[in-house]
Amino acid sequence: MLQGSHSNKASMTLLNGMLRINRPQSLDFDSCRRSVYELIERRFEEDDLQSLLELLESSFDGWHDARYWAWKYQRNPHGSPIIWVAEDRGRIVGCYILNPVRMSVGRVSAMGAQSVDAAVDSAYRGAGIFKKLAVGAITTAAEKGVALVFAFPTEIAYRGQVRIGYYPVFVIPKMFKVLRIGSFLEDQSSSNIFLKKVLAIMRPLQRGRGANIRPKPNDGLMVRETRNFDSKFSAFWRKVNEKNSNILIEREPAYLKWRYTDHPEKQYTTYVCERHDEIVGYVVLSVERNMSLVRGRAGSLSVGNIVDLLTVPSQTNVASMLVSASCDYFEREEVDIARCWMAGWHPFRKILRKFGFSEHYELLRRAVLRPKYNEQLICYVTSKATIQEAFRLKQDKSKLYWFIMQGDADYT
Repeated sequence: MLQGSHSNKASMTLLNGMLRINRPQSLDFDSCRRSVYELIERRFEEDDLQSLLELLESSFDGWHDARYWAWKYQRNPHGSPIIWVAEDRGRIVGCYILNPVRMSVGRVSAMGAQSVDAAVDSAYRGAGIFKKLAVGAITTAAEKGVALVFAFPTEIAYRGQVRIGYYPVFVIPKMFKVLRIGSFLEDQSSSNIFLKKVLAIMRPLQRGRGANIRPKPNDGLMVRETRNFDSKFSAFWRKVNEKNSNILIEREPAYLKWRYTDHPEKQYTTYVCERHDEIVGYVVLSVERNMSLVRGRAGSLSVGNIVDLLTVPSQTNVASMLVSASCDYFEREEVDIARCWMAGWHPFRKILRKFGFSEHYELLRRAVLRPKYNEQLICYVTSKATIQEAFRLKQDKSKLYWFIMQGDADYT
């Protein structure tokens, strides 16, 4: 597995390095059931929900609520979660949750899962609870036929998950389009004069890029806003999947509706591009206020996100029209900065650059501020057969690229 760097190659996932099955360290759960705290590690039961919600609320400084839990875990169209918990005398003090996602690995359909919302009560940390719960959940997932487990961990969770066998895949490839330089400077570098100067120099160089770009109408293409993920999206997804040679979450209408329309806390705006009444591409957008570009930190920015962007393969003119519509929307919403995750290998990256998106701001931020941890995608392979079958069906046997966007992360 290649770990990410700042080059475009860092955004590529060569899964031939992952063909060996991950094996969690062997644990004798029966002999580890109890400790000085009378701990029991086991599968989640419905009666645990209230105590588990209290753990999540205390661990994440106010998590969400039962309504959010019901949406995320009970109504997920891809299946029910796999949850392991640690119990101490009737109270849940730790959890490890895998939320299922159906995935296309090349032309192979496979069951995957995203590791989310792992927590251990502060009084119980350092006792190996996280590791035991993670191993239990992953072992259960493998038994249920889950082929890939992935995560977008925080720094602390990253260290713990790599220790049990997750592979670092790549650093998240972020691109930004600065619309209001003053707000960006204030948020990123109020105490860093050097960064302010460099950003001020870069801004004029970027100013002309993306200004007044309007893709020429082509072949009856039309962009419109939609609030429905209807049967047209089924036909669209079939066309995408027929020629798929990457790894990506399956984006059929039921999933898209659940993920974006039914979200109980966030609002998304969706544009579709159609040709002769058939969908050939779509983009999902969101705007967040009082944000920072540092995950989990409050700030003063208004941030526009290209959360998801997908077209029928080779239809780059469709992507141009959707990015143009996105930029117009962000201007109307008066956002300070727009951002998009886009891997270096993907043709959409060149299109985003034409509209003024750049990876330079993120690279500069890392170089100057030297953060201890950069957001990464990590992966745990439980099924060698799934990956081998995907390679067997590929014409180019050497590479499987992972297509990741913000909408694939549970926290966006």
